[in-house]
Amino acid sequence: MATDIKDVRDRDEVGINPNLASSAKLAIDAFIDSLVKFDVVKEEDAAGLREKYQTPEDVFSALERFKPDDEEKLVKAYADYRRVGFTELKKISPDVFATLPRALAERYQIVPYELENRLMKVAVAQPTRLARGDLSVLRSMEEKSGLKIEVNYATRAAVQKALKETVPAPNAVSSQKAALPRADLANKSISSLVINKLPRDIAEQYGMVVFESLSPTRIKVGMVDPTSQKARDLLDFIREKNKIEIEQYVISAADFKNALHFYEQRATLPDEPSPPSPPPAGTVNFSAGATATHPSNTASTAMATLKAGDEETNLDVYLREKLITPDDLSTIIKTGNVPKMVAGIIKLASLMKSSDVHIEAAKELVLIRYRIDGKLREIVKVPVGFQKSVVARVKILAKLKIDEARIPQDGRFEVTVAGHSVDLRVSVMPAIYGEKIVLRLLDKNAGIFELKSLGMNDRDLKLIVKGIEKPYGVLLVTGPTGSGKSTTLYAGINHLKGPTINIVTLEDPVEYEIAGINQVQVKPHIGFTFAEGLRAVLRQDPNIIMVGEIRDAETANLVTHAALTGHVVLTTLHTNNAAGAMPRLINMGVEPFLISSAVNAIVAQRLVRKICPSCRAETQVPPEVRAEAEKEFAQYHISQPIRFYQGKGCPKCDDGYKGRTGIYEVLEVSDEIEDLIIKRAPASQILDVAIKQGMTTMRLDGLLKVAAGITTIDEVMQATMLN
Repeated sequence: MATDIKDVRDRDEVGINPNLASSAKLAIDAFIDSLVKFDVVKEEDAAGLREKYQTPEDVFSALERFKPDDEEKLVKAYADYRRVGFTELKKISPDVFATLPRALAERYQIVPYELENRLMKVAVAQPTRLARGDLSVLRSMEEKSGLKIEVNYATRAAVQKALKETVPAPNAVSSQKAALPRADLANKSISSLVINKLPRDIAEQYGMVVFESLSPTRIKVGMVDPTSQKARDLLDFIREKNKIEIEQYVISAADFKNALHFYEQRATLPDEPSPPSPPPAGTVNFSAGATATHPSNTASTAMATLKAGDEETNLDVYLREKLITPDDLSTIIKTGNVPKMVAGIIKLASLMKSSDVHIEAAKELVLIRYRIDGKLREIVKVPVGFQKSVVARVKILAKLKIDEARIPQDGRFEVTVAGHSVDLRVSVMPAIYGEKIVLRLLDKNAGIFELKSLGMNDRDLKLIVKGIEKPYGVLLVTGPTGSGKSTTLYAGINHLKGPTINIVTLEDPVEYEIAGINQVQVKPHIGFTFAEGLRAVLRQDPNIIMVGEIRDAETANLVTHAALTGHVVLTTLHTNNAAGAMPRLINMGVEPFLISSAVNAIVAQRLVRKICPSCRAETQVPPEVRAEAEKEFAQYHISQPIRFYQGKGCPKCDDGYKGRTGIYEVLEVSDEIEDLIIKRAPASQILDVAIKQGMTTMRLDGLLKVAAGITTIDEVMQATMLN
């Protein structure tokens, strides 16, 4: 007995949605009959199963846990109930096995094992979890290979054994390449909005480009070498992380080279300087136009100076030299005084509002880079002879082991700059030319933002305020690292604080200090995790709780129960968009009915750089960029004309940008969305309903800020890439 992909999809929908079946009871009865038939349960136990469980999948999951030794009989019974074939995977064709990349096969527990008369048979483990992601992989295989795919069930043990023991045939690589369709890009024009879905450096590294976007969740990618495992793994990651379909095509090296020119269509600043030529042998650039010869005794001199002034952390007092520009820092570096060199690097970073300092050892120099407004910027180059001394100095300040260079180390220390206490989190990691250091700067005295100053539109702001002012419930803020989630949480706490309210936060680390609230630093290395901290906080009679991040199932469940027992909880979660938070929590083990009851609203956000107001000017963009932006507006029935702006660069900004703002989407958990959560609907369906109910997506919010002259189209496209 066998079936094809469409039948499996239709039956899965019936299985997970009883409304599509004539009767949920009939489905349970049919599966239990199969369980009795294959001797998984006795007839006398059937009544108890019918009363306790709602769907065949619930029964399967329960028996899978309670009767692990009966896996084969259980899978056979489920296959019988679903009218799907079962295979023991005794016969596996190495050639056929290689048609699906191993990374995908392992991730989805799918094994192609036999091909005959254009019919490919695949074995699928964990049949009740045959999710849409798995089906999209199989449909993609059908489209690319032109084959008909027959789905059969197998035990998890059999599939894992096949994945472990089967070796592709020697000609498997060529068969993979032949299975992909070929695309001709010679005369194809590619929109910059499309090609920039994949950054140029990644495209060049992996030999592939995005050449067509069929929808927000479906793109076409051309690959010079589709047999490259690294390239395939990257696409698998993008596909899974962003929940999109990727159609792969083979393209020629010449077409790839020509396609790269479409990255260069963005307008460049007038009089853009050419890259500086490399310095002569024996010299190192400190900044534009400043060089110095490598000192022969730098290391010994610097190590001697390390012994003095280790307690000097007030940089306003310790470092009295002029320090305003990178050129000033170069002058300090030339003195060879390592403690002042490190102090200068930190002080200038703080004055330039840098969030991170990268000290990177290369073959012939040490590169100092600052992350400013989210972008890394090269500040100064230091002679390579200083590298070990600089590392030692930072380790001394952070109380790390100076003689340990084999493993990563983490530490922290505080300094004072411009009267502010700056907390530095230190990460040291071994690299091929010496240890690399990253310093995260946290100005604890920095002013806390207010919600209305974060750049939200009126609707989003009202929904957030409404969500956190309810007597209980969760406000979830989602987005990648560095997207401003903590700032939004702090702004929410700042809005709620008052003398009659007990607010407790759990943070890692405590980034900003807020008067009037109780801030707690978790310490996972000693077992004081977010989950343990949350248990303790609930015994502290809190009204409002802020949890820095939901990292595991235990914390997710505790947050949910805290909300349902009368607390307001503000927390963060790593998902790509607002709608994706629901399936993420379900995957972490939180029951859907608890999520729908506990979560008030979900915020997804990114940060984009703002155009410098001193040099902002209207600019022209390629016609296809304008067309795609106007198309986006039209989808939301916005008739507002779009003008594009950019900064020309001036003494106040250098590169045309100054500061950052957020782009947001805020999803309110309405009754209709609650129903979708309970039904375990996919994120795409939740997103569609939210948009119909008036939600502004991050991309649309970004485009509105483009039209208002706040940011550029490049910033928005990069921030919302592949969302």
